Amino acid sequence: MDISIQFANQSCTIFLSGTLTYQDHFDMASSLKEITSEQFSDLIICLGNLEFMDSAGLALLLMIEQFGHDQNAEVSFRFPRGQVRDLLRYTHLAKDLLQEPTESHSPAVFH
Repeated sequence: MDISIQFANQSCTIFLSGTLTYQDHFDMASSLKEITSEQFSDLIICLGNLEFMDSAGLALLLMIEQFGHDQNAEVSFRFPRGQVRDLLRYTHLAKDLLQEPTESHSPAVFH
C-alpha cells in the first residue's frame, strides 16, 4: 500500500494505492496518528488507485471511518474500482460511505 495525505480547505484527503491487506495495519495506524493534530471537517479517502483489498483491508477502511468520526469529520470513500468497488458493494458499505463522482471528478471511475 502506498498512502499520501493532503490538506486543503478544511478537508483531509487520503490517497490509497496498490493493495490494502493486514500487512498494512501498522503503516495505516501510524499515518492516522500523524494527522490527529490537524483540524479538518471532511475526511475523504480516494480509492481510485487501490487495486486490491482483502477482508483485513476492509477492516482498515472501517478503522479510517471510525478515526474520522472520532475527529468529528464527515467521512467519504471515493472512486473505488474493480475488486475494491465490488467488495464495498457486497458488504453494503457503498450505500452509506461512497460518494458518486461530481462534475469536477472523473465520471468514469465509479459507476
